[in-house]
Amino acid sequence: MYNISQTNIFKNWDKDCYIASLLPPTLDEYENELNTYEEPIKYKFNYQPVTDQREFATLEADGININGVQRALLDLYYLDKIKVYDLAYLNEAIPYVLTEDETYKENVVYYKKENNGFVQLIVETDYNVGDTIEGNIYNKEISNGANANYKVVKFVPQNVKILVYFERLF
Repeated sequence: MYNISQTNIFKNWDKDCYIASLLPPTLDEYENELNTYEEPIKYKFNYQPVTDQREFATLEADGININGVQRALLDLYYLDKIKVYDLAYLNEAIPYVLTEDETYKENVVYYKKENNGFVQLIVETDYNVGDTIEGNIYNKEISNGANANYKVVKFVPQNVKILVYFERLF
């Protein structure tokens, strides 16, 4: 008999992923609906490209562009965390951009990358206004979801897992 535990034996395959959840639409000055997203939240799970021809046929039947589709089989923990039309940052995409500032400016939030993710720098503790920026220092993206490279297109709750498909944004 084999002892199969509930732990994920593929934990070392997990990759960082940010998910920006879709908020209810807002209207601009011309009454057009605008999609806005929450601030991206970092998760860590395994996602892989779809390579099965039968799966491609199913996705095409659902109207999904099969070029660059990724799939994740997630725990039920994600049931209320990820929804269709949410934006995702996969394959090392991040919701931060390298700063173009040469010196630290007042009223600008800066971040640096550390082992666990991005850490906000604190004025007068980590830097002083006017100091020269050295190394890789980041700012947040212009708007939530601006740097996302995938969109959740299919979300299939199953018995003990959830099957999620991500479509590449071009």
